[in-house]
Order: sequence, then structure tokens, then C-alpha cells
Amino acid sequence: MKSKHVLFFFTSLLATVALPGLAAEPQWIRFRGPNGCGASDAATIPTAWSAKDYRWRVSLPGIGYSSPVIWEDRLYITSTIEEEARLIILCLSTADGSVLWSTSVNCKPHPKYKANIDASTTPALDADRLYAAWATPDEHVVIALDRMQGKELWRRDLGPYVAEDGFGASPVLAGDVLVVANDQDEGGTSSYLGLDRATGQTRWKVDRESIKASFSTPCLFQPAGGRAQVILTSRAHGINSLDPASGGKNWELPLFELRA
Repeated sequence: MKSKHVLFFFTSLLATVALPGLAAEPQWIRFRGPNGCGASDAATIPTAWSAKDYRWRVSLPGIGYSSPVIWEDRLYITSTIEEEARLIILCLSTADGSVLWSTSVNCKPHPKYKANIDASTTPALDADRLYAAWATPDEHVVIALDRMQGKELWRRDLGPYVAEDGFGASPVLAGDVLVVANDQDEGGTSSYLGLDRATGQTRWKVDRESIKASFSTPCLFQPAGGRAQVILTSRAHGINSLDPASGGKNWELPLFELRA
């Protein structure tokens, strides 16, 4: 079995984000933070550190490449025991690293790139739910869990996933819509979806050309005085922008000759 991975937690790791209908509070709700830029408003994170700078340190089951996400006093992270094809989602206390809840799902064993695992994607968070995604050749699954208890609230299977290197794109929230990337290799059925975050039902779906699976996580862009946009990258479509409310295409620049 591969060695366990270790999570270190610093005294200050949060950024301030305002979600629709919610007060602005310190949260870290998705891959690379509130808007995907990886920047935090916290001013106390050291640029160099030693053991004295850690609030706590815990070992996690199996291995994991996902980033932690945080809402108030709870931290959420995934790991996987690859030999069992088991994906684990954990909720930890930010005070001491203790496990508040843990749940696991079975992922069918399948070939993937040697540096990829089932716990590569980062969950997304809102005040009520945690959203996680994974994919095997037989299924591409998105689930919502109760953020406080870990109970499954809804599940969507988006169908087979064709990609020789496996899956890697993280879901993100745009208002009331969970944006899910589903770019696949040639022979697969690629799309982007906007799922209702409360029910998991499809709000919109945009079909995409399948050339080579992309691991790119969508970014959110709020131009001054304009409407919000979801920015996407892929080998097939280059860089393009969608309306997060409807999935309508704003613009597209087919720039890439290789995988994006």
C-alpha cells in the first residue's frame, strides 16, 4: 500500500468571499480559493515555516491530490485507497484536526495516468452542501453531501467517461449553479453542465467537441459593470466563455494545438 498523506494546518488559511444571498465570511470554497486565483486575504501565513507554525498535523487515509476546502470551523478533503478503488471524503475540525465525519464511495478500478488518482479533484462548498465529482470509464458521478453530517443529498451519473489518463477537473459554484466539466477523449461525449445546486437537476448542458480530455477547472470572471462569466479551456475549444445562468456562449478563441 502507498504511504498515507499528511495535512498541515496553519493558524490563518482563509479568504473572504461573498456568495449570492449569503453574508461575506471567511471561507475557502473551491479549488484555488474563492475565484480560482489562489489568493487569500489572510496576512498571517508565513512565507517560510517550521513545525512551530502548524496549528495541527494529521495523517489521512490512503493518498490524495485534492486541495482542502473550508467553511467556518470545518475543513473538507478527499483521499483514496487506490488498491480498494475507494474514495474517501473527510470533514475535519479546523481547531484540532479531529474527524467530524467521514464517508466513502466505491470507484471501479480503471487505468489512468501514473500520476493521477481518484482523489485528484477538489470539492466545492456552500453553506449547506459539499459537492464532489469523480469518473471511471463506466460513470461520471457528481454528488452533494450535507455539509454538517455528510449525508448524501443527491447524486448524478453523467454516463461513461472516456479518457486514457483518467479524470481531473473540479466542480465550481456560480450562484445557484454547480458547473461541471465533462471534456473527454475522442470517442467520448463531451459537455459542460450547469446543475441546480439544491437538487442536482440539469439547468443547462452545452455539448463539446471531443478531441483530448481536459483537466482544466472552470474559472469565474466578473467584469466591472458586466455579467458574470464562466471561463473554460480545452484542446478542442481553446479558451471560451459561457453565461453561468444559461450556458449560453459569450465568445470562443480556438488557440491550442495540444491539451489544455
